[in-house]
Amino acid sequence: MLGALNDKGWFDTAHPFAYSVNLTRGACVWLLLTRDGRAERYVKFSQTQSLAQEAARSQEASLRYPDFAPPFVGYIQAEEFEIIACAAVDALGFTPREVVQSDRGTALLEHLEAYFEAMHGVHPAAVPMAVTNRQLARPMAQYFENGALASLARRWLSGAMMNLALELPDMPQHCDFVLNNIARREPDGVVIFDWEDFGAAALPGLDLFTLELSLADDPARLLEMRRADFAALRSLKSHACRELGLALADYHALTPIYALVFRYLKRNYGPWVRERMDRLLLTLDRI
Repeated sequence: MLGALNDKGWFDTAHPFAYSVNLTRGACVWLLLTRDGRAERYVKFSQTQSLAQEAARSQEASLRYPDFAPPFVGYIQAEEFEIIACAAVDALGFTPREVVQSDRGTALLEHLEAYFEAMHGVHPAAVPMAVTNRQLARPMAQYFENGALASLARRWLSGAMMNLALELPDMPQHCDFVLNNIARREPDGVVIFDWEDFGAAALPGLDLFTLELSLADDPARLLEMRRADFAALRSLKSHACRELGLALADYHALTPIYALVFRYLKRNYGPWVRERMDRLLLTLDRI
């Protein structure tokens, strides 16, 4: 695998280097390739899973969001393996407190606001394998039809909130816009990781919802945070909704739809992720 990177000129193995397994999940391995104490390449590697779609989406993200997405380097498809390579970015993670309780106008909030502003210029036709709202509606309804949440999902997906969602313009979403995928880029900036689901849904406000949910950490606390009405978070949500052409009240009303979409997108993830979203859906149903 390292030889293939070297052949492409993406990382010169003739010089001393070190590599560390950054994260392993299922059929893929993430490597952070470093030299002289500096990270140079971020690599995703698999011998059993196709990475072609993720590569196409990651490349498009680096073009559509040059101020946020790690620069895409390339994709290798060989008989034995597939590799995605991106430029490594020095970054540090954020805590929920830094976002929720920051002062208005801080650099962090300005960068997050800029992300939602940039979303305006991304058309579904430009994103590989993008799924529009109407294309997503049927398979999502079919997925929930035979599950434990069938009656709940059927009521929401056939009601006024779903009609409102379908009337919104299609805006390809990151689809996993959570705090773990957002970091501080030095000296000043924000980098967004993990674009493998870019465009898997195009419902405006979904990324704002997943960010808000990750800040709450627990589904029940999402509603508590909204009642607490933190000034910085309210300012961010108001700005994002204006950019998305979405009234803040409508964004809040669409919470069950966002939760269903996110639950559907995470359908193949582990039981902990699914159960977490199911708790939110059941909590919303009792309100």
